[in-house]
Amino acid sequence: RLSGTDTDKAAEKIIQANSPMLLRIAFHYTYSLPDAEDVVQEAFLRFFSGKGRVAWDDAEAVKAWLIRMTINRCRDALRTARRRGTEPLT
Repeated sequence: RLSGTDTDKAAEKIIQANSPMLLRIAFHYTYSLPDAEDVVQEAFLRFFSGKGRVAWDDAEAVKAWLIRMTINRCRDALRTARRRGTEPLT
């Protein structure tokens, strides 16, 4: 079990290691940097709130989970935008 400070450091390491890649993926779907940033933030929030049942020390599993969650969030956002008639997302 990680202490509070160790958890913060581990979280920061996960964010730094994965953010650039996740932003590229999200931007590929949304074509909007603000929307891509929102999607990535939501993916990280879901991961850190415990919805990602992945061991933090398994970098490849964390990466795979975050990629899948980012793509799913992008698809959800695009689906919602189409329903509202506001496509593209910006």
